[in-house]
Amino acid sequence: MTIPVIQTPIDKRQLAETLRAIIDEFPGALPKSLSGFQDADPAVGEAIQRRLRAWDLQDGKNNDIFKNKFISAHHVAVTAYEHIPSIDLQAEIALYTGLLFIIDDALIDSHAVAEFVPRLCSGSRQLHPVLDRVAETCHSLQKFYPAFGANSIYASTIDFVSSDHFQSQDKVRNLPLGRDSVPYVKFMREKDSIGAAYAAFIWPKDSFPNSVEYIQVFPDTIACIGFINDIFSYYKEAKAEEKGTYIAKLAVANERSEIEELEHLIVHVISLVQRVRRVLKAGKARDTWESVMGGFIRFHFQAPRYELQEIFSELFA
Repeated sequence: MTIPVIQTPIDKRQLAETLRAIIDEFPGALPKSLSGFQDADPAVGEAIQRRLRAWDLQDGKNNDIFKNKFISAHHVAVTAYEHIPSIDLQAEIALYTGLLFIIDDALIDSHAVAEFVPRLCSGSRQLHPVLDRVAETCHSLQKFYPAFGANSIYASTIDFVSSDHFQSQDKVRNLPLGRDSVPYVKFMREKDSIGAAYAAFIWPKDSFPNSVEYIQVFPDTIACIGFINDIFSYYKEAKAEEKGTYIAKLAVANERSEIEELEHLIVHVISLVQRVRRVLKAGKARDTWESVMGGFIRFHFQAPRYELQEIFSELFA
């Protein structure tokens, strides 16, 4: 596959053409028109609001920010996991996602975040109510998944919180990167992608009681989830000249431009998608996987924060 080379500064037309390479792998991912942010499921929304009222996560100046995180999380749950019939499970995924959005945006005191894992393991109360609710939601999700998936949710959450806090330190952010740093950059991306949890969410035990049915594609699914986010976040991050992203760090380590790194990543993801299809063949597990990957792509187009309407204006007409 030949992907067009993009010059710096960003050429929107060529970037759109480059991103089309992965969009075309999922023909049903995008409708003909994405005019406006689509309404999410009101029943799931009400279930989310009931829990939030009971939780009372009031945080002074961050109240509106918290609210917006859960709105975005609601859309993630019903767009990527629309195949899940359980309103309660979709709401649980949305709540989990919103809580982790809050942590990811450094809205919680760093000391409280540093204490999350030891307190989770000891069963102690957390130092911030958001972190208490993360622990609660991880526990609530257990009943929906077989043992391997349920354990993956806990493990992925621990990895995310630990790596997110670790990488927030100045001495880590300022680490020099070279070719020998590539495994480190990839390792940290796997840890902070929360990919294992979102892979586990695909296959609830009521619909997929046998983990053996999909376990061989679990590693590639983890990678695809994180990389789809990296690919469709690229435009927003490049505009803001962010240098702490996966693509930016990998470009430095590989001594390539960010555009070249994006192109390599797209080719890699397409190869992962094709391998998953070979393993799953035809059937319910494959159809579900396709739906979720397409849903993640669609979410990035629907969410205003990714600014993709600026390079795919024809979809928003």
